[in-house]
Amino acid sequence: MSTGGKPEFHEGFVGGPRVSPLAKTVEEFDFDEVDRRLGNSTDHNGEKYPAEFVDLVGKLFRFTIGKSSRRRYSERMIGRRFCALAWTVNPGLFEGSPSGRQLAEMLGLGKPQALSVLTGRARREFGISNRAQARGWNNGLKMTKGPHEPSS
Repeated sequence: MSTGGKPEFHEGFVGGPRVSPLAKTVEEFDFDEVDRRLGNSTDHNGEKYPAEFVDLVGKLFRFTIGKSSRRRYSERMIGRRFCALAWTVNPGLFEGSPSGRQLAEMLGLGKPQALSVLTGRARREFGISNRAQARGWNNGLKMTKGPHEPSS
């Protein structure tokens, strides 16, 4: 029954575009149970994450940080390595899905080779590549230090 033009309030009703301010905003959800039902074990010898995942994350950090963490302008080199790795994984992560040369220009690098050495290293280190790297000048080179990176 309607009272004064307002709709009747139903105590058990939850939902719709206007939820009661007293309604719970967070619902407890058992993600571990979903993983178990999908056959994904969340127990990896007592560890939360499998050793392979932890190793990969460590490898990503080592690649990104390199040996430049105590050098002058190290944040620039770390940023370059991170961008090179991200571009190698997926150029679409950057606006307009740029080529390597375009990305180097976007990053303000004077020489595009400074970035292409790093993208080539990322490709070899992680065994991944993208469509643009198939015909790159550094495809298959075995460089340990790039021309832009001083030796330790």
